[in-house]
Amino acid sequence: MECIFNTTNIPLIFEDQFISFGTSFDKTQKSKDQGQVNIYGFGERARPLRYTPGTYTMWNLDNLNTPNENLYGTHPFYMQYYSNSGRAHGAFLFNSNAMDVTITDDNLIWKTIGGVIDLYVFTGPTPEDVTKQYHELIGTPYMPPFWTLGWHQCRYGYKSIDEVKTVYTKYTQYGIPLDTMWNDIDYMDGYRDFTTDPIRYPKAEVRQFVENLKAKNQHYVVIIDPGIKFEQGYKPYDIGKQLNVFIKKSDGVTDIVNTVWPGYCVFPDFTNPKAIPYWENLVAQFYSEIPVSGLWLDMNEVSCFCNGTCTPTKKYQKVNNKFDPNNPPYVPGGRQLDMKTLSMDAVQHISINYNTHSLYGLYEVNATVSVLQKVTGNKRPFILTRSSYPGLGAISAKWLGDNEATWESMRNSISGMLAMQMYGVALIGADICGFIGNTTYELCARWTQMGSYYPFTRNHNDIKANDQEPYVFGQEFVDMTKRVLANRYSLLNFYYTQFYDVHVNGGGVVQPLFYVFGHADSNPLLATIDTQFMVGKSLMIIPVLEAGVKSVKGYIPKHKPGWFDYFSGELISATGGETMEFDAPLLGYTPTLIAAAKIVQKQIPSLTTFDTRRNPFQLTIALCQHEFHANGQIYLDDGETAETIERGVYSLVDIQAKRISQNVLTLVTKVVKDEYQTNIPKLDQVTFYGYPLTSEVCTVTVNGNAYHRITIEAKKRIVTMRGLGLHLLESNLIVITCQ
Repeated sequence: MECIFNTTNIPLIFEDQFISFGTSFDKTQKSKDQGQVNIYGFGERARPLRYTPGTYTMWNLDNLNTPNENLYGTHPFYMQYYSNSGRAHGAFLFNSNAMDVTITDDNLIWKTIGGVIDLYVFTGPTPEDVTKQYHELIGTPYMPPFWTLGWHQCRYGYKSIDEVKTVYTKYTQYGIPLDTMWNDIDYMDGYRDFTTDPIRYPKAEVRQFVENLKAKNQHYVVIIDPGIKFEQGYKPYDIGKQLNVFIKKSDGVTDIVNTVWPGYCVFPDFTNPKAIPYWENLVAQFYSEIPVSGLWLDMNEVSCFCNGTCTPTKKYQKVNNKFDPNNPPYVPGGRQLDMKTLSMDAVQHISINYNTHSLYGLYEVNATVSVLQKVTGNKRPFILTRSSYPGLGAISAKWLGDNEATWESMRNSISGMLAMQMYGVALIGADICGFIGNTTYELCARWTQMGSYYPFTRNHNDIKANDQEPYVFGQEFVDMTKRVLANRYSLLNFYYTQFYDVHVNGGGVVQPLFYVFGHADSNPLLATIDTQFMVGKSLMIIPVLEAGVKSVKGYIPKHKPGWFDYFSGELISATGGETMEFDAPLLGYTPTLIAAAKIVQKQIPSLTTFDTRRNPFQLTIALCQHEFHANGQIYLDDGETAETIERGVYSLVDIQAKRISQNVLTLVTKVVKDEYQTNIPKLDQVTFYGYPLTSEVCTVTVNGNAYHRITIEAKKRIVTMRGLGLHLLESNLIVITCQ
């Protein structure tokens, strides 16, 4: 057994404004791993998934996607993984103060400037076990509304509601799947929250547009920033001032002022109980005027345009006492803590900003969740936030912030997405095609292909960049987009079932390869791979991440049941454990493999999630190549009501394929739970990959009745049955006999 946390010979320092402690790495395990130390976590930052020696800061900061530096979220959690055994353990420091973590070849040292040592250790023994144990503490990922798994279109720079309508119309004309239109701050009157520009976004026209979307079962989401314009006569300011709910200066009386998009702003103190009804009333009033489907909470680190406060006295002087929040004796990251945010001595209800800064977004999201659930009639709230802290994923979605239209940003989005799964933020994605700078045809094509596998899929870019909606690149690009999004939409309920699983049990909707195959594959390479990823435990995605290529190499983990090409059904590898090269034409699909012994559910895709979820189900069954079995599951509910799982208002179907004799294979669907029974589509088609054909003459019975619509592709060993029309909420038995 390995030693998982060893403080021997590492000093414990506990002083005012400085705490330091650490752990030494197990030398025996390190030797077995050929000297390789596999550390993951310590987010949020744009970098490879596995850490190398260095010092890493955690402190929420609007820092674009600057590589290796601290970004929008703080997650003081790490996992250590041993390649030789597939074992893992982890630890979490429950502390919201600024901190550094230094990783060397031999140890890991935490340095924080406040709080206490509230340390949790997770014993695993597998990477997935560590993640689930952590999620049990901070909250498992939330169950999102079904529609949020569709395609989203946004940009900063839609100058008017007419321009938004034009984008929507073009999506419709080109037949590109679309579920949600978004607006950045352009819609506001002078960038004031809870307003619309009376000329460019007249409230009546915006409302009509939203109602038209809703009539077609589509959605509209707008941005809200925390900064409330410091302006008498502006109701959100006047009401907040009257209720005394804004963050204060160090005197505890005067509202602290900084600048954001509207100019001078004050900031709600969401730790103040009086701020909750204040915020709820603002959101509810706005919703009554424009019934959005969700809210996008940006700039909530808090991000500001001045450091500290925008007043002539913003430069801090040393204070004549032992505790000086603005000038700590040790500064994590080596730069002032109030960079692009509020003063460290700003006063909130529960403490000063020095202690609560990285919690701001979590408190804001929590306040917004409650009101959205109320105003939407107990529907699951949808909130997209930039700032994050442990527990955020239990109530909200997140995106990876202001990335760039570069291949590096595209690559880093994979590790960012996978890291967020560790932190319990399952509904995650990056701005597809890139936010800052002009994308290219090739980059946007590759990013659209890969991004169609993100849990959250949104095309979004900056006001200074060129348009990058799919149709601006021409018909061939449109056709490619339609193909990859048709694949995405066919997999919607497959993704939804993954969300059910992680909501109940913890874990990740998408996962690193070593999570799934580390128990079987001791190759040290597996621990370093962050250019491929798994969706659930069934699909492996191998994206193209560089320019000018028409093929991509990918490592196929050891998996004794085998691997198949998801689209063609071709057996790719009988056991894995090898690197292979895959064709990847520019306007094709991202190479996608299905692990044998897995069943992937699909539905016939439509242009919206609403229509797709009503279409017939299909099963792709990749049979284990030595025992010829496979398993899968389908989760069903209404897709929108809050707490369907907690209240038991859902259905669950287990699916098992199994060879029971040399010539006979059965497929069984078993109803585990049937408390949701409305508009359940039928199971129409089943396709087996790697079928053990002993003859090309096969007979089939379905629930005891002879069935003849079977197609056998003997060379490919693919067997397909169509037109089944089976009720999923009834037990079904298919028997295939090949003589």
